[in-house]
Amino acid sequence: DKLWCNLIGYKANTLIVFEDLMAQNFRIPIRNKLLDLNHMKLVMHSLGRFHAMGHVVLQKGLLNKDDLILHYLQVDSPIVVHLLSGGIQLLSQVMQNDWGAEWRDTAERLAKQENQVVEKVAELFNMKKDCFQTVSHGDCWTCNIMFKYCPYDDKLPIALKFVDFQNTHVNSYIFDIITFLYTSVQPDIRRSNFVHLLSIYQTALQSTLAIYGMEQSAPTLEHIMAEAKRVEYFAFAVSLTNMPLTCADIENPFIVENQNYDYHIANAYNPEVFNNKVFKDGVREDLKYWMEQGLF
Repeated sequence: DKLWCNLIGYKANTLIVFEDLMAQNFRIPIRNKLLDLNHMKLVMHSLGRFHAMGHVVLQKGLLNKDDLILHYLQVDSPIVVHLLSGGIQLLSQVMQNDWGAEWRDTAERLAKQENQVVEKVAELFNMKKDCFQTVSHGDCWTCNIMFKYCPYDDKLPIALKFVDFQNTHVNSYIFDIITFLYTSVQPDIRRSNFVHLLSIYQTALQSTLAIYGMEQSAPTLEHIMAEAKRVEYFAFAVSLTNMPLTCADIENPFIVENQNYDYHIANAYNPEVFNNKVFKDGVREDLKYWMEQGLF
């Protein structure tokens, strides 16, 4: 099956119409219910297929890097500053005040990243010449994936469609993987199955490339693990700023209008999202590990 929906028609700059995926029994999962292992496996397998086809399109010259925009986190815009610097600043304050004495050292170290996080994340998008490049989705999280479920088990996903390609770009394959695994899934299951999930991705990537005679260009599992390690600061940033919004169980977790102001005056994040039990329980082990590794 295709990993995207069919385009029915469009009017330039005014209208775009796609087929109704809900009529085919696809649906978006509940946002704040972080995804389980079966969903993770299907997404990783599907990303492997998607990235293989993206690589083939580039190699055949059907699409060029300059045809697409940069990833939004590569651009030092007010929105990105609000998302990253504003998120880190408010999280460090909430952690300092509400998480307990044992987290105050972490909060202090986290606060030092406020003025560095935007630049550090942007630098990670500078590709090495030997990096496996592909057309990436660019915003691969729960709300941009629709799943079809087994007819006799409504919790078992059997197919998916990626939607919302506004941030499609050319870069390393790893950013889609990390975005999904650090914003949309149950963190304890991700940690205990991380290598296995990357292996599923690698197998799907290589087998799909083989259809086009390009299997030799596929990165090995070891290369993928090394690439994930290289962008670990990206995982840190999206986990601490995006995941709170994914699992938020309140109205207005993010006040869009506040992006019109300096985040020191009006932060776009609702501070309650950083006290959400699901978020706190999910990131504690990662924070401890990143602290021990000296990532921040």
